[in-house]
Amino acid sequence: MDIASFREMISLASGFSKLRTIRVPRFVFELAFSSILFSIVTECKCLEVRLAALRLIRILGAERESWFESHILYALGRQRIEMEHGVILDDFDCPQDFVLHLDV
Repeated sequence: MDIASFREMISLASGFSKLRTIRVPRFVFELAFSSILFSIVTECKCLEVRLAALRLIRILGAERESWFESHILYALGRQRIEMEHGVILDDFDCPQDFVLHLDV
């Protein structure tokens, strides 16, 4: 997939995040958002798109009732972005001013 396709998926998912209501149902079984967004985090090489997908995992991913637990996908995606881009993300998933240089 190309970056334009990833950007379109992020745009569509962002639209869904705006539709969410404050009231959360007692049981939600979510199959789509977390896994698709995680694949964008792992496959896309554009940092901006990857960070948008990572943030949406936190917003759209169900806490527990999903095929994959969203907090685990979030943590794995965050770690992968930090390693591959050599950055440290703050609490808002924004890269810090300094860059890690890892010689492996």
